Amino acid sequence: MPAGSWARSAAATTETRKSRPLDRSRRQTLLAIVGLVGGIATGACARQAPPPIAPKPKPNEPLRLDPLEALAPAAGLEWVVIAEPQPILQAPALKPALLKLFPDFRLDAFLRASAIDVRKLKRVVVASYSGSTLFVLSGVEDVVEAERRFRARLMTDVVRTTQRDDAALVTGKLGNGQKRAMAVMQPDIVAIESGDSRHAKAAYLHALGKLKRSVGALEAPGLPMLAKRLGQAPILGFAAGPFEGEWKRGLHGILSAATGAGGAVRLTPIGTLQGSFVVAGEWGPQAEAASQRLLRSWDDLAASGFGKLTGLDAPVRPALPTHAEDAAAITVEVNAEKFLEGLRAAVSAQISEIMQ
Repeated sequence: MPAGSWARSAAATTETRKSRPLDRSRRQTLLAIVGLVGGIATGACARQAPPPIAPKPKPNEPLRLDPLEALAPAAGLEWVVIAEPQPILQAPALKPALLKLFPDFRLDAFLRASAIDVRKLKRVVVASYSGSTLFVLSGVEDVVEAERRFRARLMTDVVRTTQRDDAALVTGKLGNGQKRAMAVMQPDIVAIESGDSRHAKAAYLHALGKLKRSVGALEAPGLPMLAKRLGQAPILGFAAGPFEGEWKRGLHGILSAATGAGGAVRLTPIGTLQGSFVVAGEWGPQAEAASQRLLRSWDDLAASGFGKLTGLDAPVRPALPTHAEDAAAITVEVNAEKFLEGLRAAVSAQISEIMQ
């Protein structure tokens, strides 16, 4: 081949190689290298990114503990007593008689058994239902220890339920098979039920805010008006109507038409006890007659053996009847020391009879 032709052929071959696209294997190798480098870079960036912040746990809502009587459900309520012990225990006119009625050695024994010091309670609610009684106590210094000692007395079917650290429900049976339950609500409240566990459980769930539609004891039918009329007092008592069976004939028959009944006990500045008693109902023009029948019922009680023992037959001031279209009422004032002394004698006699 002539020298000029060979040179032209070599140049053409070189130009063809420069313009030829990469073959498939070379393209795949290059893509793999690029992917590997990109993955390493992406991984490095991911490792350098800060970890996601975990959401903070939602804090518990405060327990629903006020008013204390709201922990006692209204459904099925027969009667309820609400007391503030401290004004009574600290009253100079009542201390000597109270020490005889509730001697320290008995209260100390109860404290050892239950870890509950009755002398330090702030508020007490006792609610009665068919087959059981619920005690709600405020002012218990060590609710954890109170629960431990309560649980230690249970023999069978012991169950402890807790949904948060500051509240618990314990249910079980004593050796005789009777049901018991305790709801513990920090800082200082316990609800103890004797005879069942439903109402203690209701108190527990109410405190947790899980029974928002349920209403407390003083919202039972017929009681809101009575609670408003009687106002605040160291001792309040209410019975929910309508009254059935033997109750219908009570108070000379006025309970048959009553929607509820209530009473309040107060300590007067001169050291006497004043009692106010109200029976609610649609009395209308019969209101005065209803108040007179209520007065006769009081006279019957005062003339009874219990009335003579406690001094109800010799009040400081005679019973005063009053009335309105929706309420018949009386107010009476008695000697506090004589009443408590007689009450102590009556309680001691009952204990002696039980022991015999």
